[in-house]
Amino acid sequence: MTGIYKSNVGKWGEIQAAAEQAAAINERLGERRWWAEDLILLAFMAYYHGQFARGLKLFSEAHSLSQQINNIQQQPWELFGQAHGLIRLGQADEAVPLLEKALTASDEVTDLRVKVNSYALLALARLRRGEPELARAAATDAAQRIAKARTSDVTYSLEGYADVAEVYLALWEANAQNGQPASELRALAAPARQACKALHQFAGVYPIGQPRDWLWQGLYDWLNGKPARAQQAWRKSLERAGQLSMRYDEALAHYQIGRHLKAEDQARLEHLARAREIFSELGAAYDLARAQN
Repeated sequence: MTGIYKSNVGKWGEIQAAAEQAAAINERLGERRWWAEDLILLAFMAYYHGQFARGLKLFSEAHSLSQQINNIQQQPWELFGQAHGLIRLGQADEAVPLLEKALTASDEVTDLRVKVNSYALLALARLRRGEPELARAAATDAAQRIAKARTSDVTYSLEGYADVAEVYLALWEANAQNGQPASELRALAAPARQACKALHQFAGVYPIGQPRDWLWQGLYDWLNGKPARAQQAWRKSLERAGQLSMRYDEALAHYQIGRHLKAEDQARLEHLARAREIFSELGAAYDLARAQN
């Protein structure tokens, strides 16, 4: 429990030691429920650091333990966790069935967080698969549940809050680039604004949300015609990601800074090159082709 708290405030060294010690004790005692819980914490930590292959492996191991003792409470989290790793590694097609299974399994447990995370990640998976309407529908399902959440409900929910904001903003940006009417853009701007507000509230409680909070606030500002504010927000995202050693978030910030600078700006190429370098180092998939738009 100490490790779970410290994971939300980014005290990585203390978490690693606590979680590994707890896992060793529970493995020795044969306490598979709590052993799986320890592995889940370690898996989330791996994801926060951008270690997606390691996190995927840990979630898979935890799921195996939970299946052995028919622990239905943890299995939806473990399915979501595996899907999370797959999406970050560029395997959205494999992630969707796991998320659908997680949502079905979560009907048996009363945990709002896993519903929020699974619908939000499903929205992102649909977006990655080029299914904008399905992505929007899943994001709406997640957003409706976020509106009902209390502060105590949001542990482990960074991706749930952040993915909803990302999906709405990406749909807004794509529709703007495609020359959609103003009414359609307003229909996406409103939920994007609400998603950014919810993420900001999350980040106010849990510091690990701050890099993604500034990241999507920057894109929101950009789409609202405020490029200077956007670049300022992205640089704050980059700064916080560096302070928290969140490598994936660092790459995301470099990417947004770079792709929104003018083509003739040398810094554009430098930021995009740095983003590409980190994504490659982490084995993470991202649509760098969008930077050419």
